Amino acid sequence: MGCAFESDNGVCSAIGSRVDSTVFVAGILSKCSQATTQASCVGAVAWHNRFGGKIDCSWCSTACVHSEHADDTCTTTSTLDGFYSTWTETTNTTSNPTETTNTTSNPAPKEGPTTDEVTERVTENGGLSADKTLLGITLAWDNCNDLDLELETPTGESIYWNNLKDGRGGMLDIDMNGLDCASYKPVENIRYEKGATTPEAGVYKAIVRYYGQWDTMLDTPFIIQLNVGNKSQQSTGEVKVVKEYKEYEFTFNGDVENPQGCIGTGC
Repeated sequence: MGCAFESDNGVCSAIGSRVDSTVFVAGILSKCSQATTQASCVGAVAWHNRFGGKIDCSWCSTACVHSEHADDTCTTTSTLDGFYSTWTETTNTTSNPTETTNTTSNPAPKEGPTTDEVTERVTENGGLSADKTLLGITLAWDNCNDLDLELETPTGESIYWNNLKDGRGGMLDIDMNGLDCASYKPVENIRYEKGATTPEAGVYKAIVRYYGQWDTMLDTPFIIQLNVGNKSQQSTGEVKVVKEYKEYEFTFNGDVENPQGCIGTGC
């Protein structure tokens, strides 16, 4: 979909759309409030930022607003999911980009940051250093989109951007690109510190969520890295549309003196 940035407001407008009307050929509004009827509101998506990100619109009484601002009284649809599905088909993508993929496999690594490079990113951005980490899971990617890392523990707790710590000392100490395009080499890190925490033995689940698009690039490959004691193991993945997520299980033995673990459940 071609677009051009308007110099007066920095909004990306779709080529072929009629900005003087509530009928939009491309199905994309420069902002939700341009729609003046319920049909034109819920049948379109709007530009969310100047980097190509888009968002659903919702009809609330007499106004069309971004769906993130809508409540239970508003009429909301999932037009965005359908838009991305159609858009990716025209660009010869053979997979279904709106399908939520859950995986515990360990695919062959693609080109991306090495173990040492991921570790350096953590240190450079204020995270706990590798020599002080008992158990950690790190997410790294190479564009400025907003990916989020979440950890589900064997005790049923979750560590993520809205719940930074669990009851055993685990902590999200780096969260990047949440508000804007802050870095093209971002990293997120959840860790348990040596000598200060007691992570539970068992199977953990790391979740990588595609939370928001800031970059002009939509597809976002990533590296997920497990750090146990002085050993690290990587796996790879890719998310292609906002709201998609990938899951990775890993095992930890719970021994703070001789920590052992691996990606998967067979170790």
